[in-house]
Amino acid sequence: MRISKLYLKFFLSFIIIFFITGILIFALFHMVAKKDMFDEFYQLVEANKFVITELLEDRIKAHGAQNLEDNTSIRELLKKLAQLYKARFWITDSKGNALLQTFEGETPNISPPNLKRFRHFAHIQSGIDEGKPYIGMPLNLAGGEPGMLHIVLHESRHKIAEGPFALGLVAIGLIVALLILPIYQFISEPLAELRHAAQGIAGGDLSCRAFVKSTDEIGELAGAFNHMAETIERMVKNTQELTANVSHELRSPLARIRIAQELLLEKLHEPVQEKKYLESIQEEIEEMDHLIGQILTLSKLDIQQAQGISEDFDIQALANDLLDRFASSIAHKRIRLAAELPQAPLSIHARREEIRTALANLLDNAVKFTPEVGEISLAAAKAPGVVKVIVMNTCEPISEEDLKKIFEPFFRIQGEAGRGTGLGLAITRKIVERHQGRLNATYRQGKLIVEMFLPGKIS
Repeated sequence: MRISKLYLKFFLSFIIIFFITGILIFALFHMVAKKDMFDEFYQLVEANKFVITELLEDRIKAHGAQNLEDNTSIRELLKKLAQLYKARFWITDSKGNALLQTFEGETPNISPPNLKRFRHFAHIQSGIDEGKPYIGMPLNLAGGEPGMLHIVLHESRHKIAEGPFALGLVAIGLIVALLILPIYQFISEPLAELRHAAQGIAGGDLSCRAFVKSTDEIGELAGAFNHMAETIERMVKNTQELTANVSHELRSPLARIRIAQELLLEKLHEPVQEKKYLESIQEEIEEMDHLIGQILTLSKLDIQQAQGISEDFDIQALANDLLDRFASSIAHKRIRLAAELPQAPLSIHARREEIRTALANLLDNAVKFTPEVGEISLAAAKAPGVVKVIVMNTCEPISEEDLKKIFEPFFRIQGEAGRGTGLGLAITRKIVERHQGRLNATYRQGKLIVEMFLPGKIS
């Protein structure tokens, strides 16, 4: 399963929040729970100290002045206590001399410099028992002589399992993190529906809508999106209908003018001055009819209506056909033509008629603006992942500012207002962009160079 970026954001956000929450819980546990446990343990230790001292003093009194090392009863009792508490016990007199101990070897150093107080206990600072809790209790020996019972705890009863507690928090966090997946899917499904609808509209299907049933903020977003899509579809359809109606209304009187012009030409058998005017009218009619056709084409491309389906075709053969079409115009202006096309077929997967229109517009623009005895060159070749088509022609100098606007609708270079509609290159750009390609225009050494890159299935 592909992990989306949104899910990763959910997951990482939760991990960060859980990590901070875990630290706060751990700190609260140390400040409150652990303190209470230490206090309860201290109370238990105090009770045990009282019981142990009372028990030992009773045994000492019962045996009178008998030496503690010879007192089997007291020695066995002390050993049992040592086993029970997992500690080291020993008894000293008022001078600090050891009278009885439950272990072999020297007694630990319990002088004040070697002890450090920590909460209710002291800890030994050095020696074999370093870091172990120490407890000292006054003890009445035989004859009322003062003594001391010493205890060093080897396995602390107050140790709290912090490690397992922390691991438990981590395990809980991982389990909850995994539960984010169904929550993420619940949230992301309507978002995916919105994305699908948006991509459909971007692809030219203005009827796409997002079918989201939820009534939350995402549902409100889907409702707003659908309302926006309906408004856009209505506006585009109205614009398309207006363009079509205006074009139709313009072509109707043009057709009548053309018929009237043809009838007048038939009446004028002799070459008179009026005949030149009628021929000029004919040229203007054809120019206006061409302009209307260009506007209709640009309007269709603006709403991304596909002109036919994609297919495999030879762009080299297409270029040769177009060169034949423009051959008479090129010859009339005595333009030198250089064609650098590959001998082998150069197949590309695209919409053939749209690419034909785009390339025809480039050649038409080159022929139109190349002066007499100028030069035009056409080249096509494979490049990494694309087919590269270059149309180059000699022309008057073009400024950098004009080069940036050359593909804009109705833009004409200064001094060329009498030629062209200003739509050919704009239509070419629309077509190339619809094929996910790109156009570049540069001016070098008196020549306009237009490069067209067309990606797709190339063979």
